Amino acid sequence: MLRYLLLLAAFLSFTTWGLAEEAKPAAADQSLKLKLENDIVYGRGGDVDLKLDLAMPAEGAGPFPAIVCLHGGGWQAGHRAQPEMVLLTKLLAQHGYAAVTVSYRLAPKDKYPAQIHDVKAAVRWLRANAKAYKIDPDHIGAIGFSAGGDHSSFHGPDS
Repeated sequence: MLRYLLLLAAFLSFTTWGLAEEAKPAAADQSLKLKLENDIVYGRGGDVDLKLDLAMPAEGAGPFPAIVCLHGGGWQAGHRAQPEMVLLTKLLAQHGYAAVTVSYRLAPKDKYPAQIHDVKAAVRWLRANAKAYKIDPDHIGAIGFSAGGDHSSFHGPDS
């Protein structure tokens, strides 16, 4: 996992992902103060509150492009607060992104497409709350590892 994070850090150092000029993130700044919020309820899945954790620059006018970071776990395990996910969101925030990790319902208790619905609900929540969190609602991407990669691939086609 650390190898993937290092590759992502290198990628972020050399590209802006083709974002519009006004939405380009800042260069990495280790001294940048970050705003961290945990356990924000973004929706409800069955009888469970769905939560996200947010990392973003504490200063700056924004709006900041956002990246939804999705944990792996074979659709059956994992959690948004895994150490590598926390590290990833902080790294992205140091590059000028608003980064969130989200909880989604897991199999086998919750069958497909519940997980996809949860991720899409998180994106809708980000758009609905974009002004309050200084997020650019037109620049929200997704990245995931393992099962989270599957989930992130469903984000793009109709978002």
